[in-house]
Amino acid sequence: MDKIQKIQINETLVHEEKIIAERLLNTRIKLGISRYNLARTVGIDESELVKYENAIEAIPASTLLMISVAMGLDFEYFYYDNIMVEGFMSDSISHHQITEERPALLS
Repeated sequence: MDKIQKIQINETLVHEEKIIAERLLNTRIKLGISRYNLARTVGIDESELVKYENAIEAIPASTLLMISVAMGLDFEYFYYDNIMVEGFMSDSISHHQITEERPALLS
């Protein structure tokens, strides 16, 4: 693989990581889940979650899986646009969708 291809691949990965980070942050806020509660539930430091949400560090797939489970979302939610989440499009996810399933996160 030549240098130009490597640079293009790296730029694509960085772009995708930023999209995932932004989706994580926006969804957490829409669902009314605090950073502290999400981090505690997933078993990571709150400072780590801040790095993930600000795309300072890439989110390991295993951590993103735990985050998606904790938030009551399908793992694919973070990777695909306009997917269905519990009968709603990803862009219209609302707070009431996880309040019954994940009450510990909302306290």
